This record gives sequence, C-alpha cells and structure tokens, in this order.
Amino acid sequence: MRNNKLAIAISTALVWGIGTAGADALPQGYTVTEIGSLPQARNVVPRAINEQGHAVGVLSDLVGQNIRLDLLDPEDFPDVDDIMNPTDAELRRIRDRLIAGEAVSTSPRNQKLATELAFLFDGEMQELDGYDTLDDETGERTDSADFRAIGMNNHGIVVGQAGLPYHRIDGQDSQGEDATFFTRETFPIGAWTDGVNYRTVGGADDLIQGGTASLYAINDANLAVGYASVADGWRLEEIYERCTTAEDEEGEPIHLEPVSVCLWRFWFANSGIREGARTPFTDEEAFYWQFDAQGNVVEKGALGIPFDKEADAEDGFSTIRYTSIARDVNNQGDIVGVSRRAIQGAHLRKATWFNSPEGPKDVRAGSGDGNISELVAVNDQRIAVGFSQRFIEQEQRSRLFYIDLDDPELNAVYPVGFSTVGIWQPRAINNHNVVVGRAEVEINARSNRRFSGFAFDINSGVVMNLDDYLPCDSGLRIVEAVDINNSGEILAIAMVTSTFEEDGETRNYNALRAVVMSPTDQEPTPCTPPGSSEDPNTRQGAFMHPILVGMLSLLALITLRRRKTS
Repeated sequence: MRNNKLAIAISTALVWGIGTAGADALPQGYTVTEIGSLPQARNVVPRAINEQGHAVGVLSDLVGQNIRLDLLDPEDFPDVDDIMNPTDAELRRIRDRLIAGEAVSTSPRNQKLATELAFLFDGEMQELDGYDTLDDETGERTDSADFRAIGMNNHGIVVGQAGLPYHRIDGQDSQGEDATFFTRETFPIGAWTDGVNYRTVGGADDLIQGGTASLYAINDANLAVGYASVADGWRLEEIYERCTTAEDEEGEPIHLEPVSVCLWRFWFANSGIREGARTPFTDEEAFYWQFDAQGNVVEKGALGIPFDKEADAEDGFSTIRYTSIARDVNNQGDIVGVSRRAIQGAHLRKATWFNSPEGPKDVRAGSGDGNISELVAVNDQRIAVGFSQRFIEQEQRSRLFYIDLDDPELNAVYPVGFSTVGIWQPRAINNHNVVVGRAEVEINARSNRRFSGFAFDINSGVVMNLDDYLPCDSGLRIVEAVDINNSGEILAIAMVTSTFEEDGETRNYNALRAVVMSPTDQEPTPCTPPGSSEDPNTRQGAFMHPILVGMLSLLALITLRRRKTS
C-alpha cells in the first residue's frame, strides 16, 4: 500500500456503517463529506465521533447574538454612529469589543456574550443549547452560556465544559454607587448531556463557587474523566477574603461589589485572555466521575499525580504548583493523560497512566526522553498513544509514541512517520490500532512547515497524509484529524475559504469546518495524469500555518479557560 494516496470525489451523502478498514490495514480510499455549519457560527471545530457516526464539537466566531443595545454606553463605542441602529460592520465591532475589548469586556457592568457553543451532528447539525436561559426582560436567549463539547460515547452522551449564563444583579460599585452588573455564580464547570437533559458537575465539595472542572472523555460504562478543583488554592482564598472584608485595618468601611462580581474580575483576568499570564487559581487534578444513565454522579474522585513531592523539594527547583489532566478512558477503565509541575521559568510534563497497578505512573520515567511528554488516548486493546518533545536538529519537536499497557516494561515505540525529523502528534486511536492526528508534511523547510491530518496503522506501519484524499477542486485542506471510530470513519478539521454578507458586500474569510472521511474499497484517482509535467487540477485547498489557525479560534480563549491539547 502506498504511503500517500490520492483523492476521490466527495460523496453526495454520508456513508455511515461498517467501513472496510481491517484490523491490520488502512482502507483503499475514503469518501469525504463536509458535515455543514449553523447560521450562528462561522467556524465549526469537531472533537469526537462515535460508532454511529455521530459527531460533536464547538461552534466559534459567533454571529447574530442578542446584544442589548439599549444597555450599552455610547461612549464605549465612539466609532458607532447610532448605537441603537448599527450597521452590520458596526454590530460586529460591538460584539468584538464586548468579548475582547480591553476596557469594555473587562467591566462586569457590560453585557457578556458566549464565545463557544456546542454542536451535535447525527445526520443533521443542531446546537446543544440547554445551558442558556431567556432574558427576563426581552424573552430572548441571553446568548451568554458557553458549552464546549469535547467527548461522546456510543450511547450518545456528550461531555465537556460549560460556562453558565450571565445574569444581571444590582449592587454597589467600589465607590459605593448603585450599579447593575452582569455576573455568573460559578466558574466554568464540567458538563454532561444526553441531548435532552443537561447536568453540571464539579470536583471536591464545598469550594468557592464550586471550583472549576472539565470533562474530556466518557466510556460506554458512563465513566468520565477530565480535571477538577480539589482545593480552592491560596490565590483564590486570598481574593475571596479581599472580596468579603467589609472594613479596612482602621475599621473604616470598604465599599464592596457583590462577591460574585468581585470573583468574576479575578477569574476573568486569569482565564486565558493573556495566555502568558494565566495561572490556575484553584488546585486542579485529574478527576473521574461515574454517572448513571440519567446523568447522576454515583462516584467521583481525584486521580492524583506521579510526582514525588518530597524528592522535588530536594532537587533545587522551586515548585509553583502541580496539576494533572485525564484526557481519555477506554472501556477497560484505563485512564491516561498528563501531569504537570510548574517551576520558575518552566513546566515539566509527564505522560501519565493514572490508575496503573502502582497508582499514577509516569510511563516515560527513566527513558531520557526529556521533560515534556503526554498521553492523549488509549483504546480497548490497551494501546496508549502520546508524544514527547525531543531535540532534533537542535530544536524541540513533538514525536509520536505508543505503549502497550500490558507490557510490564511499558516500552515505548517511536515510529518514523513521514520523516525522522518532523513533528507529529496523535489525537485518537481506534480498536484496530489506527492512530490519527496532525503532522508536518513539508519536512524540507526549516520553518513554516505545512501540517496536515494523518492516519497511521500501528500494525502495518503505514502512515498516510489525509489531505491526499481530497478532490482537487474541493477547496478544502485537512488541518488535523481529531478522532476515529472502529468503523474507520475519521473526523477531521478542514479549512476552506468561505464568505459572509456585511452591509451589502461579500467578504471572504478562512473558515474551519468538520469533515467525515468514510472508508471505501475504491482505489483513489490521481489528480495529475501519469507522465504529466503540469497539473491542470492542482488542489485548491487553502493553506494556513497552524499558529494562524489557532488565531481563528482566539475568541474561544476568553470565556472558558482554554487548556492546550498540543
């Protein structure tokens, strides 16, 4: 089988069901289908696909939100001629300033808008909208509830993270003047839904505003994993005392904002707007939740970390904090992810098997692999995949590895991939040991190397560039493959040039879209006829460096705390 296969035509309908991927081979071809968008979002970012071919993910760069123009201060929008009758472009600028404007968005006295909505694709696209509420005055959605859908099992249960709606409360500002505020009573927390019922979950009990949490994956026994707060953390305790101390040291009264408003300011300043300054303000660890079929938590608990704190105290580095995240759980109950130790000027990351027979275990301990490695997925065959940062050509580059958890030595295998020097990172693995993710495919360049999605068959050693399956005139480019089911269907992020209408003009932009690549036994058709010196059907997919791809989702950093998945 060739490592690089060429494109076949996009199908006119999705092809669900059992694909042709065998236990030790990739398919001969794929049909490629864009699963569509929704009018309230310009970008569609997929996250997970189940055995029924149903997919979930995130809608971003939102449009058409219910902005309360009557509550805006015209002085905050000097470039809008009539605040009650803005043009399309002015309304876009108002939206941008409400969620990212330095002076406007940081004030709890201004309206808050969602930056991420969750979608479910089950043959049709729909928003999972159960976390939002109606505005008491207008009767319309507040459009302030965020929902980041991250994982899904074969029963259709979706998990992720929710930022509950903002609501208005009256109080006094820090000068003692009457004021109305937009606020939340909780920090972003874990989310569970079956599409009808919506639940929220947290970590340890009795934390300030419930702490923080996010669910990353859920298996078919309804065991979910992610991270959650296990303690308030000294920074949060410090700010809470400041927010609730009514008198100064001389006994003079302090004008206090409502506690939720005061805490919101603290959270917002540390929630990802300024990536370099972001610091967790609660103590967070990898966490598990055992749900029943109705979404009730019957058991939960922290999963710990593999660091030896006593040994760390003797190594000469000052530890700032420890954190960990469980990224995946298989149907055998194996839980994998990453544990982190922050020291002055650096972060150490250990690929972790959280419930190994020895407890939380660094699977790359003693390997000489450096200080950065992570596990990202594990299948029911107990094959775990991850990546390590390795020095190659005097630069650190992420290299994929896999480990058989049944191997007593936990030996890691580092396949070559497209080259020995390129970056490649996994995102998921199915039960046929096919791994998908993203990798550099232009390894001759020193910088700005092009990335694409890949599929790698551990059993045969074959790796394929998924971009090669796109029709020459599709206009798509595969940026990353994010999930694969046991039928061999691959869920991927693609980029395409799209348009929107604004004030009677058509504007182009680079849009992110979700595509499903369904296995077929049809041989691919090459774009360039054999022997041709010129390709009349050069692939027309848009290209953008991954850093710029990330900028397309910049708004998603603002309302929910973003955690890099690398």
